[in-house]
Amino acid sequence: MASSRVARPAGPRLSTIEDTPSDVWYEIAALSYPPEIASLQSTCRALKGLLFQRQVWGAALKAMCRQNHLFEPSYPIQQMTVAAIQRCALGPYVFKRMVHRHSSVVARMESAQSLMKNPATKPVDVTARIKFRNQPKPDGSGTGVFLVPGGRFMVTFDGDALTLWDVGVAGGPPTKPSQVTQIAFPPGTFPMHGADNPMANTAGPGISVRIRGDSLRVVIAYGRGTVVFVNSFLSIV
Repeated sequence: MASSRVARPAGPRLSTIEDTPSDVWYEIAALSYPPEIASLQSTCRALKGLLFQRQVWGAALKAMCRQNHLFEPSYPIQQMTVAAIQRCALGPYVFKRMVHRHSSVVARMESAQSLMKNPATKPVDVTARIKFRNQPKPDGSGTGVFLVPGGRFMVTFDGDALTLWDVGVAGGPPTKPSQVTQIAFPPGTFPMHGADNPMANTAGPGISVRIRGDSLRVVIAYGRGTVVFVNSFLSIV
């Protein structure tokens, strides 16, 4: 019985990895999602050595930030190791996979209410505290906190000053928060309703932060109908 296999043409065997220019693989990586780049790396040692580069994963991390609307300066690529850059670029995909793997559908409303009353949470270790110029009220009003998407920078407002904090790169070792910049507003900038009645001001400030390239735009609404716009609150070149 004749074999159905097609005879291999005579001549040298073509090596796709070695015979393909590096620039082509870099272009393929630039058009791929981070999990796809990781899959390419796992195929052989040649591709792992070729793609496990700062330029490849740095571009993947920036693309991930744009896709998920994260603040790019949250990740100092030139100061990070390639492994750390890769871990951050893959972070959202790993998180989604973990959610799908460990999630389950709650079939009954009674079960959902039971989960809300008794969540399966673990104690959280407090690594650092930030002191406000004005102490928050017992009900939590009078202060505003906004964690900038990306997890590194945090904006706080205590009624007198707008402050930007660096709380450390997401996924990195815990660090003590450091003050990046602060804007102190003159007295009377935010006139309050019934200033002689401390119980009249129970609503906390409203803070909105928008990412504009490498800078942040902050809007504060507080006091007696006062709205303040702060353009380029943080600008990183």
